[in-house]
Amino acid sequence: MTSVNRLKDSPAKSKIIILVTDGNNNMGEIDPATASKIAKETCIKIYTVGVGSLKGAIYEVDDPFFVKREILYTQDAINENVLKKNSA
Repeated sequence: MTSVNRLKDSPAKSKIIILVTDGNNNMGEIDPATASKIAKETCIKIYTVGVGSLKGAIYEVDDPFFVKREILYTQDAINENVLKKNSA
């Protein structure tokens, strides 16, 4: 929403936001679909660049009892549906 607020009153002929994201809503009070709708209503195009993986992020954890490393995946995988739906 910060980008939309900065661009909405701009006199520029073309208003574009390039959004690098995993598609998950983890900040702010406005969900991605609402923010995208507001941007489109103010003639701002959004191009999304997806970052992440379908499995989530890999991270390693030391197991102090067995003296080995365990590989785990986070639950926050890339959300391609949100990226496709909210892009220009």
